[in-house]
Order: sequence, then structure tokens, then C-alpha cells
Amino acid sequence: MISGLGLTPALLVPVIVLLLFVVLVLPGLARPGAKPESIARAAYGYLAQSIGIILMTTGGLPAVYAVIAQQQLTSNMYLGLLLVFVIGGIAYLWHDNLVRSIDDASKAVPAALFFYCWKFIGLLVLLFAGLTYLLDALTIGGNAPLDWWVTPFVLFLYGLLLSWFTFRRPDLPVLKAPVMTPTAQPRLIAKKPVKSKSHPSAAKAA
Repeated sequence: MISGLGLTPALLVPVIVLLLFVVLVLPGLARPGAKPESIARAAYGYLAQSIGIILMTTGGLPAVYAVIAQQQLTSNMYLGLLLVFVIGGIAYLWHDNLVRSIDDASKAVPAALFFYCWKFIGLLVLLFAGLTYLLDALTIGGNAPLDWWVTPFVLFLYGLLLSWFTFRRPDLPVLKAPVMTPTAQPRLIAKKPVKSKSHPSAAKAA
């Protein structure tokens, strides 16, 4: 994997990671009560979870494709795909436990960016895979190979899976705006003017 990456992309990886950290950390600093170190930990945790999802995708999709297309893979290939999937799952669960230990105010912004980023990826894969399947079915005709539908079908299932897991945003109490209730003002009761009674002796003197 590293040898096929090349020197220039390998040098760009730290820069890209640094930019991702900046994108995740800077908006969170504006939230009241957020801690800079906790925000950085949350950004690290969600980026590590994304790596885990990518590894699980890399190990799972080729195996599903081989099963649906009825292609025979060697036992070593299945073992390698399973190893990649398991390592990705461990990385995801390990850093999910790390993220759960961070306070809500610090992880609110990185969590929202992480959630909606994968929600958008799921929608993108779902739409492109569905459109590819429909357009290929209309344009290929009778010269299509027997397994032409497998790749868009597998990708459609993958997009559907991502959309299912990102269907509803988990609620964080810190994301809810506090409801401003007007304080009860004490009511001022107007007192009626008291009529002054004239003294009886004064009336007689008059």
C-alpha cells in the first residue's frame, strides 16, 4: 500500500491531515465551555473512526462482490480481506469509546461534521450507483457481460447502509439552543384613592 502511493502523495498526507484537524478544531473553539485539548482529541477520534470505516469498506466490499458475482477467491485473499475488516472495526470501536469520554461541549462541532460528512458520502454513493445501474441497463443492450450489474448493485447496497446508519442524528444536549423564557414581572396593583372624610366637629363649625 505504501510503495504504490508514491513520494509526492505520501508527503501531502501530513498536510491534508493537518488541514482536516484545522477544519474540525477551529469551529469548536467558538463554542462556550469547549476545551481546546478536548476538541483536538475529539477531532483525532473522529478522523480515526473514519479510517476505521475506510478499512472496513476496503475489506468488506471485495468480499461481497466476489460472493454476489460468484467469483472464487483464494483462502489467503479472504483471510487478508477479513484481517483488514477486523482491524478497521477495532480501530473504529476503540476510538468510539475514546470519543464517548469527551464532554459534549468540546465534541459537538467535530461530531456534527463527522456525521454529516458520512451522511453526504452515503447519499452520493447511493445516487451514483443507482444512476449507473439504470443508465447501463438502458444503454448497454445485449452485448453486456453477465456480471455488469454487480458493481453498481454492491455500491448501491453500501450507500444504502451508510444512509441507514446516518439516518438520524444522535442528539447532543449542548446542540440544543436554550429556551429563553421571559421572567415573570411583578404586577403592580393600582391602589384606589382614599377619600378623606371630614371630621364631624369641623362640619358643625362650618
